[in-house]
Amino acid sequence: MAIRTNREWGRLLFVLCAALSGCQAESRLAPNTQPALPPADIAPYAFYLDIDVEHGVVRVVPPTVPSTAAHQDGMAFSLAGAELVGLTTSNFFRSNIGQFVPYKRTITFDLALTNKLSVTDLVTPTFPLPPTGAQGILAFPYTVAAFGVQGGKATPNTDWNGNGSAGSGGPLNFFNDFGTCGTAVTSDCYRWEMFPTPLLPGHSTAGQKVGFTVDKNVTSVGVYLVVAADLLDHPPPPPQPGLGALLGVASSPQLGFLSGATVTLTPGGQTAVTDGVGKFLFSGLPVGAFTATLSGLPASCGSPASVSGAITSGGVATADFVVSCVPTTGSLAGQIERVDNGLNGVVLVPMPGIGISLGGRSAITDPNGSFSLTGLAPGNYVIDASVLTGLGNCQTYGGPTTVTVVAGQTGPATVTVICFATLQGQITSSQGPVSQVVVQYQNNYGFVSLATSNAAGQYEAYLPTGDYGGVAVQLPSGCTQLSPAAPQQLTFAMGQVITLDFVLDCGAYQNGFVRDYFSGLPLPSVSLTADGLQPPPSTVSSGTGGYQLSGLPFNTALDVLGALPSYRSTRNRVTIGSASVTADVWMVSQADANAQYASVGSTPSAATGVLFVELADAAGQPLEGIPLAGIALTDAGAPVTALGPYLFGPGGFLDPTLTTTVAFNGHARVAFLDVPPGTFTLAVNTMTGMLSTGAVIDAGGATLVRP
Repeated sequence: MAIRTNREWGRLLFVLCAALSGCQAESRLAPNTQPALPPADIAPYAFYLDIDVEHGVVRVVPPTVPSTAAHQDGMAFSLAGAELVGLTTSNFFRSNIGQFVPYKRTITFDLALTNKLSVTDLVTPTFPLPPTGAQGILAFPYTVAAFGVQGGKATPNTDWNGNGSAGSGGPLNFFNDFGTCGTAVTSDCYRWEMFPTPLLPGHSTAGQKVGFTVDKNVTSVGVYLVVAADLLDHPPPPPQPGLGALLGVASSPQLGFLSGATVTLTPGGQTAVTDGVGKFLFSGLPVGAFTATLSGLPASCGSPASVSGAITSGGVATADFVVSCVPTTGSLAGQIERVDNGLNGVVLVPMPGIGISLGGRSAITDPNGSFSLTGLAPGNYVIDASVLTGLGNCQTYGGPTTVTVVAGQTGPATVTVICFATLQGQITSSQGPVSQVVVQYQNNYGFVSLATSNAAGQYEAYLPTGDYGGVAVQLPSGCTQLSPAAPQQLTFAMGQVITLDFVLDCGAYQNGFVRDYFSGLPLPSVSLTADGLQPPPSTVSSGTGGYQLSGLPFNTALDVLGALPSYRSTRNRVTIGSASVTADVWMVSQADANAQYASVGSTPSAATGVLFVELADAAGQPLEGIPLAGIALTDAGAPVTALGPYLFGPGGFLDPTLTTTVAFNGHARVAFLDVPPGTFTLAVNTMTGMLSTGAVIDAGGATLVRP
């Protein structure tokens, strides 16, 4: 628990937003909504201030502790709120609109604290720590919400002025969340007020002015208030001569200090009720023997033996009760750790500042990532992202973790999370963006791919935090990396975005999609090679069929050769001019090639290929009206022995009855079947001129050309 108290020294934190579940800055200003409650473990102890702006009234709603929670564990019952401290307000002031802040109203009132304990002083807290050098009881508005017909906001103003020194009371990061108050990243920065210490038992502070700046249409403001102080024993005053006093404490090894129990003395029948830290005091007792009994205990506790002793003149006798209680709850103690990428493998890193809430109990991890949850009902609990706060770009690693709580025992609970960062950039060459380039890093097992550049050369990788060595690109065939000059070592923090651009020297390139020749569907995993170049540039089409073939020479014509199981090795004749080219590459399947043979009543002969010709003019329009006699495939001027030429009909199959080119579906196409391997010339007499192109035929392959 946040409260660690004993007979000599203790800590009191009436609202420990603590560290218990990431306090969110945005929730502190929530127009027209109820203020956000503190964490589940602390909400029953939060003071609520209901500020009626219209009528100038501040109503203090004391914190309450449900009877079922009053004695749950450890020191939980020490956070008795109204049993330990009282709040009063006075001197309400409401300014005119714009009197101090343009278009807004300022409201102030005096706030005073009362120590309701019997023999304990309230002193400077040790958690949350006050500003360096400041001494006193802390009070600050944890959550604030404004109410009005048209909404509005309320903001703590400079009347929360700390200890009154120059600049005191400014926003302070009490709970060690991310960042500092000046970065606007933190979510735990609050203005604050400090009250003088020690605050003696039964005493009250003078009223101190605090205030808010509110929108002009705000009619009321709701505030949950944090009050934090440590406890220090205060010796009772010496009794008068002839009389004595009795001081004691009621506690349980299982539950800690017991508040709200009744101590009865005999003879005399005097009674006292144990205060918020289990203490009680009888003053002005007559000299003589006494017997003290304890009653009004939680149902899980037994009845302790009475304590007997003697009251002496001017003396203070003691009567302590140690009560055996059956534990009805259990605890969890564990660590939240982050799995990071490391240069030599996975690294586990503690995660401080992470809130965890289970079974109505909450905690926040310390600098070592450790946490403790007490007062949990026995049973199984599932820890996943829904019970953790402050994760940011993180999630539980390996799925939810199930832990078991046993009454009276502390069980282990180790939670592993994985957090993410972003690596992004662009890959370019002198010809512009370069697509289909893989960005990778190197670990002990080799190279690991992170992302692939898109058509604009951009890439983005969402990767676990940690260290990455050898960050570079898989150089496309024919390319060299100009910048950065060497592989990079990068360290990624949670949520960080690192931009790393790569500049390549790739000559020309051709990109586009690889598609099925007959269906037009994109084909992934096609191996592409630029034939005739040494070394031959190559690539593989992506999952969407996209490709980029780099390292091609300018001002040349060449064949791009594609390979894919169940497809014929397919050649595509391409021409590279003075700039890179975007063009699709086509593949002919074995099944479709066989179907073309069947359409003319034939079957493929061994060691032959097929030639499919696209007839189009310079503008890409199909050439129609060309007789088959005007289309010839020759070898050194002599006709090549092959089947065809044939024309493609409207259904995409060869039609032996067609004798003149005609366009179907926007294409005029011709086919030669059973062409022997070799390098030939295709010539087409368009009636207005001759078109020709070279054609390389592979055994069992398909060649696609456009003269």
